[in-house]
Amino acid sequence: MMFPDNYPNLTTKRLLMRPMTIADSEVVVQWRNSLHVRSMNRNDQLLDVDAHREWFLSTRDKRIDYIVALIEAGQPIGSTSFTLQKNESGELWGELGKYIGEKGALGKGFAFEFSLEWIRFGFEVLGIDMIFSQTRKTNSPNIHINQKLGFEIVPFLYKGQQISDEWVLMSMIRDYWLNELSERRSWE
Repeated sequence: MMFPDNYPNLTTKRLLMRPMTIADSEVVVQWRNSLHVRSMNRNDQLLDVDAHREWFLSTRDKRIDYIVALIEAGQPIGSTSFTLQKNESGELWGELGKYIGEKGALGKGFAFEFSLEWIRFGFEVLGIDMIFSQTRKTNSPNIHINQKLGFEIVPFLYKGQQISDEWVLMSMIRDYWLNELSERRSWE
């Protein structure tokens, strides 16, 4: 796996994705504290910048976070992430996180656009074996985006581990992405 200092910037037709830094803390906290983001997170408590910075620095060995920005305007609009873990067989799994923090950027297809590139990066560059996502059942836009990307709803991850009834668990394996969804990798 790559080291954080070597993570590349990623681009799509309209977006630049770059590694998150400690300098992004204020905007990330602003986004995370907005009602439309906070209400869909597992942690729906208000955050402060110092707590975020402490969390950020303590999670770099198991998380990769990127800031998503509009290329044309240079404006950051959201974030995406992988929380990495190895399963008992040694496979690398990545939990996908994503949100649009800027309300004015909602409903414009940005989440699908950056997620497509992020998943490609996860499978093809980082070598993740399986990507999964936990989404509140009330977050139908995110569930729809994940299904459009090729994720399938699954009842558990492993060893019968289930999630709460208020969440939907979705996953995709690398072979499915590489073999069945190869045409998606060239979508705009």
